[in-house]
Amino acid sequence: MNTIQGIQMIGTQRSGSNLLRVMLDGIEQIVAPHPPHILQRFLPLLPKYGDLADRSNFYRLAMDVCQLVTVNPVPWEGISIRTDEILAACKQQTI
Repeated sequence: MNTIQGIQMIGTQRSGSNLLRVMLDGIEQIVAPHPPHILQRFLPLLPKYGDLADRSNFYRLAMDVCQLVTVNPVPWEGISIRTDEILAACKQQTI
């Protein structure tokens, strides 16, 4: 049985994380798309979503994050982002 395991890398500007991402993306078994800067864009907006413990508020945030990835200027080729799958995978209702 093959198990797919994800690794999330969060880098800061000017840290070399983009170079590492490009190098990893060159490996056939690894997908390393261009970052949509979710935290940078959504942390300032977070208070507008209200209490994320409220499922409808968290759903709205998840939809907006998925939409950001979908309209990212550098497309994520071969990757489909579905809000329902993201919500099902979430263990906590946080950004």
